[in-house]
Amino acid sequence: MNKELATSYRVLSAVYFDGAYLSIELNKVNVDRARVNFGLITKICYGVIERDITLEYMISHHVKRMPDGPAMVILKIGTYAGKFLRSIPHYALVDELVSLANRVCHGQAGFINATLKNILRSKTEIPNGPDEAYNLSIRYSVPYNWVKQYISLFGLDFARQLVSAKLSTLTHIRVIGDTKKFYSECDRLKIRYEISAFPDTCYIDYEHLLNTPALKDNYVVQGLPSIIACRNFDGKYARGLDVCAAPGGKTMILAGICDLVVACDIYPHRLELVRKYANRLNINNVSCMVADATVYDPTLGEFDIVLADVPCSGLGVVGKKPDIYLSRKEENIEELVSVQSKIIRSAAKYVASGGTLIYSTCSILPCENEEIVRAFLKDNPDFRLVPVNTFGVTTKTNDGMETFYPHISGTEGFFIAKMERK
Repeated sequence: MNKELATSYRVLSAVYFDGAYLSIELNKVNVDRARVNFGLITKICYGVIERDITLEYMISHHVKRMPDGPAMVILKIGTYAGKFLRSIPHYALVDELVSLANRVCHGQAGFINATLKNILRSKTEIPNGPDEAYNLSIRYSVPYNWVKQYISLFGLDFARQLVSAKLSTLTHIRVIGDTKKFYSECDRLKIRYEISAFPDTCYIDYEHLLNTPALKDNYVVQGLPSIIACRNFDGKYARGLDVCAAPGGKTMILAGICDLVVACDIYPHRLELVRKYANRLNINNVSCMVADATVYDPTLGEFDIVLADVPCSGLGVVGKKPDIYLSRKEENIEELVSVQSKIIRSAAKYVASGGTLIYSTCSILPCENEEIVRAFLKDNPDFRLVPVNTFGVTTKTNDGMETFYPHISGTEGFFIAKMERK
């Protein structure tokens, strides 16, 4: 047990103190999975980040002054594991965490011992006062400022449903190669899966799948809305352009419908991810190019289809990446909006007459979505909106643009606008 708790502490410390990404830190964990319960480590790390605000609220009722640094991380681990997991005996949990405290926060082991015991034996009431934004913030562990923003944008009922939405615990994948054979093998190995919008896409028990090496080359992890965005290019094309390509999942779909795809990214190391993705899937019609998506390069020429899946706040995917709320501040949004506006205008210049431009984000904020597109169309009358095919997934339509809200679509949040050059 000590190894699981100690490893969880190391991962969470990197996220809280160094600004590391949770998924990346978990991928770095190198343990003998036959001896160490990696599933428990993952559950603790994601659980603590997902319930960060709720845990701080619960801890605050049992301390005179909120601790910081290692002590706070240990208290969050203990509070989450004791209150929400309930699979570890309280006495063992406290003993192990006090032992950990002796190693990483000297002089605070006694404080952690007493505080954890008080937390685990008590019942903390989630607030239910007149400030509904505060109530929702504590209950669903969403920063107060973002709850207020959602209420202002969408109304209280919509905001309540949005922040309380729970996505499937299964992971969405796209099957590569023979889908019938893949699903048959999953059936044989009793790997749970549910077909989604396409025959080659499904939600699957990813932990079980990871432990099946024979299938490792037969799938890629990819969100359903991003697949839908790419499949709105409905045809076969000579040239396609992905202006913000890394890490490359969407680029690979475009490669299946184009003779040539040019994949651009501003960072060489991220473009290397696209190359590795193409090599893994034996795709040889992708040309990678370091380029700033905000700056038009006339030497690239024209393209039949252009995808602009732009950098965004990521607020649509907090259900899968809860650490986004730790770093995403409202003041950063204005800067993002400026970049997004530049990218869509630059990307449009590459679209050939009669060609198609798709603008997408994994955000749910109108300022990153509809407002960007409306402003672009106002200044570019040679483009017009065309309907987006959601392939049966329920979305919210606004002027022909589609937003995937988690509580409506059952997917991560996403936005798609499809435009044609007249």
